[in-house]
Amino acid sequence: ESRVRYRSIILGFSIGLVALGLVSWGIIKNGHNAAKVFLGLEMTKVRIGDYNLTILVPNYLGRKYYTKPVSIKQAFYISRYEITIAQWNRCFQDGGCSHKAKQRRYQTDSHPVTRVSWIDAYNFTNWLSEKTGNVYRLPTEEEWAYAAFAGKDVTKDTIDTLIDERQAIRTATFSRFRKTREIGGYGTNPWSISDMTGSV
Repeated sequence: ESRVRYRSIILGFSIGLVALGLVSWGIIKNGHNAAKVFLGLEMTKVRIGDYNLTILVPNYLGRKYYTKPVSIKQAFYISRYEITIAQWNRCFQDGGCSHKAKQRRYQTDSHPVTRVSWIDAYNFTNWLSEKTGNVYRLPTEEEWAYAAFAGKDVTKDTIDTLIDERQAIRTATFSRFRKTREIGGYGTNPWSISDMTGSV
């Protein structure tokens, strides 16, 4: 059981506001600071720590917030970038994914894949596990938020600011649609993880 645990790799998918990440216990055990694995997914280390996570629970009365303490008790590695159209299509071509990635005219193969469900993401992790011999899964909400905000507390103000920024974009462009950028296009956080609040 311990061998499986230390070889496990977590893959987080870009669905909605969730950016894609890849985590590996095995790389920590082997002493590597970072690694490039199958499909060129570049990983960066996330260390242990504690933080407070606020969750938005919408209801008919408006926004309701719930805050809880979170403890990340084991370091892991997470991919620096979202899964790209090219990476997704390799899964599709190999029979591991059910459909080809949606690619708009302005997008290149280096844009993040969109229009994938939780089940689609789950199937991708299964395919990647088979191809590499490692074990992949989707990250928990706590793992993703910890990496996305570089270990800082996720507060009510954090959530409201993100919502207001997206609303401002919709108002300025007269559209709910926001163009994606190639991976890395929204910069990195203090832990060198890219695009955690965009494109997808």
